[in-house]
Amino acid sequence: MQEKNEEGTKERILNTAIDIIEREGIEAATARAISAEAKVNLAAINYHYRTKDALMSAALAASWNHALEDLQGFLNARPWDPKAAILEIALFLRLGARRYPTVTRLHFLGARDGGRAATSLVSPPSGSFFWEFVAECAARVASSLGIASDWALQGRTEALFAAMVYPAVAPGGISPQSGRSEEEYVALLVGDYFSAIQRPA
Repeated sequence: MQEKNEEGTKERILNTAIDIIEREGIEAATARAISAEAKVNLAAINYHYRTKDALMSAALAASWNHALEDLQGFLNARPWDPKAAILEIALFLRLGARRYPTVTRLHFLGARDGGRAATSLVSPPSGSFFWEFVAECAARVASSLGIASDWALQGRTEALFAAMVYPAVAPGGISPQSGRSEEEYVALLVGDYFSAIQRPA
C-alpha cells in the first residue's frame, strides 16, 4: 500500500512540475513551488528526484512519452484510414501545441525562459523521434494510397506537421481568421496535403 502511495506522490510531483513549467516557465518550477502546489513536503521531491534538473528532465520526458504514445495510437488504429488518421494526428499536434506551448517549445528547441539553452534538461532525441514518426506517417500514407514514398511526399508530410507545431515554436504566425476554428484550419491544410500528394506528377 505504501508503494502505491509513493507512486501516487511521485506522479503528482511530476504532473505539478509540468503544470508549473507550462503556466509560468521552467525557472518558476522550483522545489518549493512544486511542493506547495502538489501538497507534498520538500523531502518527498528530494526522495523521488534528488535534484531539480532530474525532476525537470523527468517531467519533460514524461510529457514527451505520453505524446508519442498518443501519436502511435493514431498510427496503429485498425482499420487504418490515411485521411482520418492524418487529420487526427494533425489536430492532436495543433491543439497540443496551442494548449502546451511552453512544453512544446522545450521539446523542440530546448530553450529556457529568456531563450537560454537548457540542453541538460531536454532530451536531444525528442525532435529526431518526432521526425522519425513523421517519416513513418509518410510511408504509411504512401502504402495505403499506392503512391511513391519519395522526397516530395516526405517534404509535404514534414511541412504539414511542422505547421501543426509552429504556434508553440514560432508564435504569432498564421491563425484561423473570420471566426474559423482550429479544427477547420487543420482540415483545410490536411485536405490540401492529400490533394497535393494524389495529384499526378
